[in-house]
Amino acid sequence: MGNVRMDPSAPGSPIFYYFGNMRERLLSLFFFFCVALVSAQAPYVFQQAFNGDAEVGSKFGWSLAASTDWVAVGLPFSGPGNLENGAVAIYATADLAAGVYAPVQVVHENIGPVNDQKFGATLACSNTLLAVSNCSKRATETYCNDAAEWVSLFQWNGTTWQELQQLQRPPWATGGTYGRALAVSNEVLAVGGTRSFNGTVTRDVVYLYTFQNGGFTSLPTDSVDGSPYNTSAADDLGHALALDGNTLLVGSAGDGELGAGAGAVFIYDKDLGGNDQWGLVRKLLASNGRAEDRFGYDVGVNGTRAVVGAPGREQNGMTAGMAYVFDRDHGFSGNWGQVDSLAPLVPEEGRVFGATVAISGDRVAIGAPPPPLGDNGIAEVFAPDAGGWTRVQRIDPYAEGHVNSENRAANCIAFSGNSLLIGTPWASITHPPGDPTGGVLRYTQDVVGINETARGSLRVWPVPFSEVLHVELAAGGGQGPLVVEVTDVLGRVVRTERISASGNVLTLARAAMTTGYYQVHVSNVHGDVVSGPHRVIAQ
Repeated sequence: MGNVRMDPSAPGSPIFYYFGNMRERLLSLFFFFCVALVSAQAPYVFQQAFNGDAEVGSKFGWSLAASTDWVAVGLPFSGPGNLENGAVAIYATADLAAGVYAPVQVVHENIGPVNDQKFGATLACSNTLLAVSNCSKRATETYCNDAAEWVSLFQWNGTTWQELQQLQRPPWATGGTYGRALAVSNEVLAVGGTRSFNGTVTRDVVYLYTFQNGGFTSLPTDSVDGSPYNTSAADDLGHALALDGNTLLVGSAGDGELGAGAGAVFIYDKDLGGNDQWGLVRKLLASNGRAEDRFGYDVGVNGTRAVVGAPGREQNGMTAGMAYVFDRDHGFSGNWGQVDSLAPLVPEEGRVFGATVAISGDRVAIGAPPPPLGDNGIAEVFAPDAGGWTRVQRIDPYAEGHVNSENRAANCIAFSGNSLLIGTPWASITHPPGDPTGGVLRYTQDVVGINETARGSLRVWPVPFSEVLHVELAAGGGQGPLVVEVTDVLGRVVRTERISASGNVLTLARAAMTTGYYQVHVSNVHGDVVSGPHRVIAQ
């Protein structure tokens, strides 16, 4: 809807409504931030937006895949002229941690149709393997090359990523789009999106391949289709996949057990029912599921914990979306029990909260790509607390000033070590607004104490702050008078004050500092840095 931003003070806006009763809201916010800080989860702080020098229109950041050592970014519309051949930029996790945002390698497809491949629309990676397909579940056929029904595999040989093999859709499969979802480990590849006709019914099928003798088997060694449950082609089984060790999650957002399109997730374990066979452990349903929730639209698994997105879930009469967390052995041994349901901070019509999800240990991130006004996505991070899950933070890259409007932030999200990566395929990272290259935003965790934080001789408290911020430089930390500068995330100076001498405390009123992240620097009158920068959070 163009460059439209809602005035948060305007009556009728969701933000005005949410903070309408200010006294009650401040009390609830105080409680919320106390809970968030007591948890082990520190907020994520913006570090960098990068796009690998992608060309305009390439949709860099349409897809993401991360492993311990690697981050792969898909740009499926990359190509000369109007050709949408696609590419995948691969980054070393260690490089990103060191602030190096140049890809180790950019890979392209070398076999098949020359033009409009959409290569990189969907990705999956392990520490040595990268799987790439030409179709995405998160869009219309515009983002799929129906003729390119193969999955390309690349392998890290210690020096470069080399194309290992291509897997074609099995000859007995009758339809669907092979590769609409992928999951890979060093031992198994799961490919979703294909349909098969068994003589009586057409069903969606997930095919599984085994890595042996230096490559994956050319034909599937197993398949899963939700049996013995009565799934059909309308159930979208296998349009979302997640794999961790011997556990495979298969999303089926169209499943109708709780109503048409309510959705479900099937959990499989390897070697259940036979060596190298994948056996059904349980069919997951939302405890409050109902028609058109689309539960299972995206899934994630990490060890004994799973997260499931339901972007069609209604709240207060609005299709705002929701996500759910499940733990193995919750309720009873061997069970996958629902621990909590996660709702957006501000429910909005069309927000599709839960369209993308990511999980890593005790962190869960839920993405909501398109809001009701414009195309500015958000993500929210949650952490476990007292038997449930607590919101740690809400990330709005546009409101924070990191990207232009119509960015589609959180079209994909992924954890990478201590980082949270957010894909923004419509953002204009190195070009003027209106010339979108796409990009990825990298956020990292800073350690934040409950009452105060310190870096070197600088002490700043409280963090986060709401009304005032106190700054103190330890006695002997520098000669007075000292200059204190507060800068925003774009490096703009928003406050400048003076301390008469080290050891004194400066109290800064919040004034015009809006919600977000800031840095505090202390220097002497000659411009020599005395201490900092130190990150603080205004809430």
